[in-house]
Amino acid sequence: MKKLTQFIVFDCEAFFKDKVLVVIDKRIWKEYQTGKERGTEYEIGIIEDNTKYVLKDGETATNRSDKFKAHIEGKKDLSVPINAVVKLINPRGIVSGDYKNQLSVIVDGLEIVS
Repeated sequence: MKKLTQFIVFDCEAFFKDKVLVVIDKRIWKEYQTGKERGTEYEIGIIEDNTKYVLKDGETATNRSDKFKAHIEGKKDLSVPINAVVKLINPRGIVSGDYKNQLSVIVDGLEIVS
């Protein structure tokens, strides 16, 4: 079967609830094939992960020190500084990769957490 990932819903609210996020990098978001500008791309790092994952016996899991891209579609907003701790505004996640282990997120913006 093809295109099944289009029907998988990622629960951003539950995933990000117990995490601390920081801006690692930022740039104008461009389409890979055409180079057309689509908005802003922030690289976000997870610096703290307090999520209680469902685990099998002897298994451990954390996403601390992992990274993902947060895209702001249609806006060129590079105002959030690198190293700022942030909260994602209205995130919509897309899981991809051969092992479904890559996350890309579309957001309405980033809020700096004081």
